[in-house]
Amino acid sequence: MIEVLVASSILIIIVMMMGMLFQQGSTAWRIGSKRADSFMKMRTFLGSLERDASRAVDVNALKRMRGLASAGDGSGNTDPKAGGFSDQKFSGSELVFYTLDGVTNRAVTRLTYSLSGFTRKEEVLFASGDNQSWKSLGSRTLIDKSTDGVSLPSFQSVKAYWYDDNGGISTSKKDDLPAFITFKADVQSTDRALDIGAASAGPDGKWGTRDDIQTWNKE
Repeated sequence: MIEVLVASSILIIIVMMMGMLFQQGSTAWRIGSKRADSFMKMRTFLGSLERDASRAVDVNALKRMRGLASAGDGSGNTDPKAGGFSDQKFSGSELVFYTLDGVTNRAVTRLTYSLSGFTRKEEVLFASGDNQSWKSLGSRTLIDKSTDGVSLPSFQSVKAYWYDDNGGISTSKKDDLPAFITFKADVQSTDRALDIGAASAGPDGKWGTRDDIQTWNKE
């Protein structure tokens, strides 16, 4: 009987060790898969932003075409033909820029990307009589948090770079389009971790003695 109990104890310990190894390997696999999914989500968002930003036009040029003041002068756009141009923005949690790739030929489009909500908002400048106004084509979320707990990427900083008077690169903010923009983002994913085990009072049937074998299953 003692030999059977010893063999059973050894077998339980081996099973516990194999179970813990399997659980740790399974957790590592799930976290790695979720992290890869998070990177894919970030590439999807940045890919859409890159395609739109590569076609961006300077809002100052659009304003000059309509005889308006330069962007950033604080005067606002009260001219009803202005269409309510807002300044282009390439920093913070929201990026705003303009393209000429609207639903009609050469239509002025204003795009707003939210780095916190991962949304893309598109507005097109439409003519209505002598006036022009912005018509929203909708806002859509480019990436969603999946039901399996995959975390979304978190943008830490956005930097825009312009060419200076000497042909070098500077981060000094200007009103025109930047030469390029850099993003810094983190991707994190978490998963549940379970501790598993077994417990027995041993041959003497008393807890707290040397022959005890414990078992547990908790996060």
